[in-house]
Amino acid sequence: YKEIEVLPATRHEMQEVGHVEASCTVDGVITKECSKCKIKEEVIIKATGHGETYQVVTLEPTPESEGSYEERCSICDEVLFTGIIDKIALEYEENFTVDKEPTCTESGSKSKHCITKGYEDFKIEVTEILPLGIDSVITEFKDINITSNFNEVIKIHTDYNPNINNISYDIDASYASIAINKEGFVCSIIGNNNYYDSTYNIVLNGNRDIGSTIKPILYYEAIKCGFIDQKYYSSPYTFLHNDEYTTINNYSNYYKNEYISMEEALAISDNIYAIKTHQSLGYKTLANHLKKYNINAKPIPTLALGNVGMSLYELTKIYTQFFTEGYYLNPKFIKLITINNKIVHKTTVTKKMYGKQLPYIQIKNMLASTFDTSIPHSTCSNITYRLKTKCYAKTGSTDFDSYIIGFNDDILVGAWVGYLDNQPLNDINIKKIPKEIFIEYINNTIS
Repeated sequence: YKEIEVLPATRHEMQEVGHVEASCTVDGVITKECSKCKIKEEVIIKATGHGETYQVVTLEPTPESEGSYEERCSICDEVLFTGIIDKIALEYEENFTVDKEPTCTESGSKSKHCITKGYEDFKIEVTEILPLGIDSVITEFKDINITSNFNEVIKIHTDYNPNINNISYDIDASYASIAINKEGFVCSIIGNNNYYDSTYNIVLNGNRDIGSTIKPILYYEAIKCGFIDQKYYSSPYTFLHNDEYTTINNYSNYYKNEYISMEEALAISDNIYAIKTHQSLGYKTLANHLKKYNINAKPIPTLALGNVGMSLYELTKIYTQFFTEGYYLNPKFIKLITINNKIVHKTTVTKKMYGKQLPYIQIKNMLASTFDTSIPHSTCSNITYRLKTKCYAKTGSTDFDSYIIGFNDDILVGAWVGYLDNQPLNDINIKKIPKEIFIEYINNTIS
């Protein structure tokens, strides 16, 4: 017979013969094999999942264009997310810098320079500076494009008035003025105290807050909206704006302490009446009106007190509507051009009416009240006796500027005084210069 002996099974002797590590998204595997019977088994290593992420900038942002970035896994470097980096926000100077001085015949330029480190060459609001003073006649002549033959005599005819172009004041501040006649021709422009000391033309190129000269513009909108008979109480006024209390005072703290009309408010330049009117109309009303003249202003309470910058030329052009009883003029320097005494060009001044005519007439008539000596503290009553004809005007001032914009039946005058480096204007005698210029212009151009 046979005898069978059953031997007990031996244990596997497993040895690792393969190893694939798990990644963030794929399982790994460990392969083992028995050294005796060669049987194999696999052990699965679960995927680890992504670890912490880190950012990689793939496109640097610039002031003109956005950039981009990727969020990547710190373990496997896989791109998990892409995003946009905002354009670089730059900071700019509040005031303009003259980049190129204008000459007699060529325009200059000004802009606001970037103050962000690394981007100092960037500029915004690049603006043309018109040629200087009477030199604008030359520029206007070039634009007309007159051609002539050799030895022909070309004459440029203007309404330039020598009687009002020789004024001079010995002061350390700058002053400037412009006069425009009813036809819309410039008959005087003084761009600065002394052309030989400075060729910078403040009339055309200055940009200054206009103070209370804005009030007739505000009251035009008020009359248009039916506020002509509105009265407001004249006393210190406090109101809430943007969660802050603001108090408005009058110049020299003078108040009527009673209800006053629009005409009386204009006469004494009452700030309280202006602010309350501005609030009743809504702050955007005045700001939107100024857009007609390409003047950008913030719709804020103090806009009613002239917290907006423009040139004396731009401001005076707005007043042409009161001067002409409704028409906005685009003034010109050249009236006629002749070649050998034959007219080859005759300028037509363009005019446009913005809105209703009657409110302009009503505001014009109210502007006479500033010269009314029967109204205490009327702003121009101290020069009424020196004027040879009836006038209409509005004064204005800031801490740095003094203005008068006014007219008689013949000419419209804009005059300003101040310091170009924005020193405070404290000298009372210097503040009076615009009125002195106004008197000279008016009394020397009576028909």
